[in-house]
Amino acid sequence: MVRMSDIIKRRGRKEKAEEKPKPLIKEEVKEKERIKPSEFPKEVKAIAQDIEEVKGFYIEAVYFMRSLWEDLEKEQSLNARAIKHMANRLLDAFSKNPEIVISLATSYFLNNNYLPVHSVNVCLYAISIGSGLGYDRERLTNLAIAALLHDVGMSRVPKEMLLKPGPFSGEEWAEIKKHPIYGYRILKVVKDFHEDIVLSVYQQHERELGQGYPKGYKGEKIHEFAKIIGLVDAYEAMTHPRVYQEFRSPHEAIKELLAMNGGFAERILKMLIVQFTVYPIGTVVQLNTGEVGEVKMVNKDFSTRPTVEIILDSEGQRLKESKRINLSQQPGLFIQKVLSKEELRSKLNKD
Repeated sequence: MVRMSDIIKRRGRKEKAEEKPKPLIKEEVKEKERIKPSEFPKEVKAIAQDIEEVKGFYIEAVYFMRSLWEDLEKEQSLNARAIKHMANRLLDAFSKNPEIVISLATSYFLNNNYLPVHSVNVCLYAISIGSGLGYDRERLTNLAIAALLHDVGMSRVPKEMLLKPGPFSGEEWAEIKKHPIYGYRILKVVKDFHEDIVLSVYQQHERELGQGYPKGYKGEKIHEFAKIIGLVDAYEAMTHPRVYQEFRSPHEAIKELLAMNGGFAERILKMLIVQFTVYPIGTVVQLNTGEVGEVKMVNKDFSTRPTVEIILDSEGQRLKESKRINLSQQPGLFIQKVLSKEELRSKLNKD
């Protein structure tokens, strides 16, 4: 029998030993000429410290969910108090550093932890949408808990199916579609969970025009938490690597979601676009200079002018040192176009 831990701890291929990177500063430069961390501007040091703190907590949250999955595998009861505490900590992290948190959820992959990472990312994305909709603290907390637990029913699906790299058969797909029902059964016996949490886990795959499952509910019959979780669940799956599919860029994923006529509530879709902007974090873009970079920070006051980390210079060469450009402070620079995975791969192969 395949265990849940087989899914959480996927065996990866052995990577080739990387060559030792060349020093960015030539050895002949005197020590006194080097820029020391203590000499960095206060703003730079503060941002760097915030990033490290958020990254450490993000990893902690992933391992919390990993432990939860192991408990589910043993059919142990869920610790509602611990789950609520973690949801509140994720909410606090987002409130303090929303751009950094969403950047990590979009681009920081932890190998061999698919289900825990997915759960944490969906939670953070849901918090972002709920915040944009003006939810108060209590509603945000319940939404965060529901998002963290949205896939608990997967623990009752045969593990062989979840590990399968190819498409599901009709029978397998029918079983997969039962996971909201299994999740409902797991959560309804936990007394400390609000009914909104249990209901939204059950309805997460319902769709606006009735094309979802398990009941085929439409519009107002679907809890708004379920509408949010259903949308960000799809967005997260599209923008992260999976055994059965290549990931899309955030820009491509949003275009695809918009094309799903009637799949998602217009109010929630609009908020996804507002919160993740025209160029979401992780989008690869080409500037008018020919430079190619990845969006690292969004600017909600100027949605078309994010902060971009340059990958290739204007001649298509990889940069030896990291370079970030805040387009809101560079009026002569602008995004010329969004690059697809194929276009980026082609440019990288030319290097």
